[in-house]
Amino acid sequence: MQENLNTAQLEQTGENTAGPAAGGENEAERRERYDRLIKEEFKDLYTGDTQKLINRRFKELHELREKFRLQEQELEALRRQAAPPAPDYSGQIEEMKAERPDFDFEKEMERPDFAALIEKGAPLAAAWKVSHHEELIAQAASSAGLEAERKIAANIACRGSRPRENAASGGGVRDRRDVSSLTREDRAEAARRALKGESVHF
Repeated sequence: MQENLNTAQLEQTGENTAGPAAGGENEAERRERYDRLIKEEFKDLYTGDTQKLINRRFKELHELREKFRLQEQELEALRRQAAPPAPDYSGQIEEMKAERPDFDFEKEMERPDFAALIEKGAPLAAAWKVSHHEELIAQAASSAGLEAERKIAANIACRGSRPRENAASGGGVRDRRDVSSLTREDRAEAARRALKGESVHF
């Protein structure tokens, strides 16, 4: 490089790079003479200096990448320390599958309400019940209605053949309609009474 072109070496070749004021050369002439000196007399020095510069740049780049990698590791470690540990649901998943064979954790996680509760660390069964509460209520109502109808049928079978005869025994709620004509509301009311221990007759 140019710093290697010392004055003594240039004086031996009869050249002078003092600039336009000393030799009357313009920039193009100086550049041409500089290139000629590099190619003819100082090619080995220029090549060596260029290689050293390349090596230094690669070393700096490698050090910069390594520094960046270490910083990323430190940041990741800080994130793990700041974030609460994710609960292990493996045991709870097995329990849910034992109770409900069709339970699919990945599919349930697609439900926003279920996923939100799981992310907050809620128990798996509780999160499932909250996200399926409407379905569970409907099932409970249906089960209660069936149980009430079963009790009503058993009640009628135990008490005799006709509602009028049963009414004379007292203590029961009398309804002269046929069971097949009852609406859903009628059956729900009858179920409520039966669950309270009342005798419901038709």
